[in-house]
Amino acid sequence: MFDWRAHLDLEDLGRVRQQDYAYVSWGWGDRQFYVNTPRFQDLQLTTALRALFWPTDTAMEVRGDRTPPRAGNGYQVKALKLSETGYLHLVDYVLASLEQDIAGQLQPLGRRPTSTFYASRGWYGIWYTCNDWLATGLRAAEVRTPVWSGLAGSVLKQAQSNCIE
Repeated sequence: MFDWRAHLDLEDLGRVRQQDYAYVSWGWGDRQFYVNTPRFQDLQLTTALRALFWPTDTAMEVRGDRTPPRAGNGYQVKALKLSETGYLHLVDYVLASLEQDIAGQLQPLGRRPTSTFYASRGWYGIWYTCNDWLATGLRAAEVRTPVWSGLAGSVLKQAQSNCIE
């Protein structure tokens, strides 16, 4: 198991201080979308078009949960069975995706009630989306992924062989 507290202040994750976060969820994508779009219905057409057709800076959303994340609100949640080596490769991939300053500190960009946004490496665009980022991480963790990972459904379908049901 990896102790994320070496990199994150889990008690101060988001605006609501919690001392008992047991789960951490990660999301990666267009920085402007993540930081400036609190709800999907707040999405501006210019933000969407820019993110799709122009390579943009990225951000990582780190969310703390007291209980295992559940599906809902447009999200699907799948539990994957990973080897210890696969899990550590996934940890390395996530850490390598985060921008850090010279002292190794993460660069916070903003907060919501239970999540914090951090600057991340890479660019977002139609040729490399959040689904591609996820598929690359899953490949590092030795999980089957599709050749083309532009759609979440194709990534989830291929990853099913590693799911715990």
